[in-house]
Amino acid sequence: MTRLTLAAVNASPNAPPAPGWSHDIAHDIRNALAVSTLHLETLERLAGPEGRKAASAAQAVLARAAAMCSASLAAGRRADRGAQRRGFDLIKVIREIAATLAPTAPAGFRILTPPEAQCVVLAEPDDIFRIIFNLVHNAIGVARCGGAIGEVRIDIRRSGSSVAIHISDDGPGLPGPVRAALFRRRDGGAVADHGFGIAIARELAERNGSTLRLDPRAGGAGYVFELLSVCAVVAMAPAR
Repeated sequence: MTRLTLAAVNASPNAPPAPGWSHDIAHDIRNALAVSTLHLETLERLAGPEGRKAASAAQAVLARAAAMCSASLAAGRRADRGAQRRGFDLIKVIREIAATLAPTAPAGFRILTPPEAQCVVLAEPDDIFRIIFNLVHNAIGVARCGGAIGEVRIDIRRSGSSVAIHISDDGPGLPGPVRAALFRRRDGGAVADHGFGIAIARELAERNGSTLRLDPRAGGAGYVFELLSVCAVVAMAPAR
């Protein structure tokens, strides 16, 4: 049953895309449902603690998908559709993503997360979740298809008032033609030969006052974007 469900979820990108905000949300909901299906497929093979772990991860992804549906409806009613920024713990979000996606990765694949206990940034939490989720999900997808990727690393680096988030894998990197068209949408909203996820991730970063770009220091495929530290916001607030 789950194999049929996964096939249906993965087949849906072949349908004619509807450009705009609703299509971007639909892409990420489709990713969430595909990940949930992989967790449920794992449940068919496992029993005991590992089965319960996969079930918990599947429930978390389904809850995220439901939240994205609600966000899409709410955004459709707002004229500006601007990001609703607030302070939140970035480390907590990163660990949630790692825990959700790890059971869907091939055996031996590693998702490395920052050692910091907490890092509070100013942004729309759901947007940042979707950015990092899409990039890690892409790396796992390549690994599941036999790509030479054994790990994906998420790092944070503080510099003054900003926090840089680096997501990179240990693969061979992106071919030149892919790099050239990586963030580009074609007519109808499609992204050249690389799915919608990376272009959506860049647009979500821009909604939060940042820019997602390739990380030239990464050994494999790597991306980086910056967010404002909440500590910096407090420090810059005028005295009363």
